[in-house]
Amino acid sequence: MNKPSAWSIFEGLSDSDPSVLTEHQRLLVAFAGVRQEVSSGGFDSYFRNSYGDEAGSAVEAAMRVGCEALAALIAEGMSRVGPSRFPTDAGTRQELLDASGVEFEDLDEAFYALEADQDLEALMESLATLISD
Repeated sequence: MNKPSAWSIFEGLSDSDPSVLTEHQRLLVAFAGVRQEVSSGGFDSYFRNSYGDEAGSAVEAAMRVGCEALAALIAEGMSRVGPSRFPTDAGTRQELLDASGVEFEDLDEAFYALEADQDLEALMESLATLISD
């Protein structure tokens, strides 16, 4: 029997409370979440929405699969949102973003270039293989 794709696994887990997920599930959801949100609305959208709650896990996931460039982009975005301490709830991040007027266009462009240059799909699939049935 074929194992489900990383995106299928993500879709099945994306509405789950991260505290009930296994470590590997949490990393896959965080990695896929950043890819989905940034692809559709940029880092501003990612950090304004609930997927941004798991930005730290997305950094960890990117490092786990050897994608330091993606980890660095997420970490840079996090530092722009909360220079002293990154807020892990969307409401607080939205308030900070509205008040600061921080821009993410450079990070968005770097992310799109990274998506074009590296096989992030294969890296995401490698995270999915760590999830046991």
